[in-house]
Amino acid sequence: MVITSAVYAPNTPSLIGDLGVRHFETERALKDLGHKYSGTIDGIIVVSPHFVTGNSFGTITADKLKQIYDFSGFSREFYTIKYEPPGIPAVARRAMALASEAKVPLAEVRDWGLDHGAWSPLRRMFPEANIPVLPISLSPSLGPEMHKKLGNVLADGRLQGTFMLLVTGSIVHRLDLWAKGSERIPGMAMRYLSEVTGHLVSARWEQIWHIPRDLYRAAAPEGGEFPFRILSGALEDAFSGNVLASETEFGAASLTTIEFTRK
Repeated sequence: MVITSAVYAPNTPSLIGDLGVRHFETERALKDLGHKYSGTIDGIIVVSPHFVTGNSFGTITADKLKQIYDFSGFSREFYTIKYEPPGIPAVARRAMALASEAKVPLAEVRDWGLDHGAWSPLRRMFPEANIPVLPISLSPSLGPEMHKKLGNVLADGRLQGTFMLLVTGSIVHRLDLWAKGSERIPGMAMRYLSEVTGHLVSARWEQIWHIPRDLYRAAAPEGGEFPFRILSGALEDAFSGNVLASETEFGAASLTTIEFTRK
């Protein structure tokens, strides 16, 4: 597998339906990414913080991915959107074999599909749902170093094809502060956002793990640092990043969108 590009993108419900706010900068960035990469990749590896497994990483070998509405309390329009791209079963099985070789636990998951953490940005990027998608889970119990090793596996050249790695979430994810009409995210959380963003675009991975824990707790990044660990293993120092959008919403969440390309 050759990872030709990677994207860190938000998965906020405001990208799905009407919550009284629009993020035009973010929507435009995702749309432009879709235009840029349509026809240039064989598939998309997607890591969503809503796909979490226990003692092993998980993937899905179905030919067609089941769409999951893993949220509640929204208006009917949120549950009528359809996004069901094909899966990549052959690549999923090959990834499991290579992960086993690398002593990284990766197993098939049959009771999951494509959750909104994956399909909310994907539908903005590739609305036709015609590019195959390979979902990969987080597994916090396996620890940070194993997530980096999983990233190494996903970038293994023995996996055939060219792929985009899409990792989703919010670097600031303080849903306890969620308030309509508010755009004031706490200063310590914004400091974490600024530091992480700077380290991501410059591939200074080790610096991320050493950001003061009080800043980390103030930001409460979605999925913790595990999504960044997977990125670090897959991209290492061969990619550099570019911030395409940096909006926030409701005083609680960041929508930072970053494209990573080979140096």
